[in-house]
Amino acid sequence: MNMFLDEVTPILNLVTVNGRLTFLDNKEPIELKAKQVYVRAGELLIGTEKKPFEAEAQITLYGERKEATQVMDGSIETGNKLLLNTGNIKIFGMPRDRASRL
Repeated sequence: MNMFLDEVTPILNLVTVNGRLTFLDNKEPIELKAKQVYVRAGELLIGTEKKPFEAEAQITLYGERKEATQVMDGSIETGNKLLLNTGNIKIFGMPRDRASRL
């Protein structure tokens, strides 16, 4: 399944990407809010090499230290505030004169 994200989301528990999740560049800020983002067998795309993302894109991870762990795919045990990638993540933005913040 291919989906486009074009707005700020509520805080989601888990976003699993098995198809393609593309941030739609409509010149408005877009924010994916989640406790865990798992790019499993798909792609998370923000812009392309030929057409960098021009708007503001943000992925914000939420969680508390005491929250329980989750098991993903049978053997991967995770904590909170997780961006797990076993697929493909590509992020292309406009050139900047300062460092990006991770």
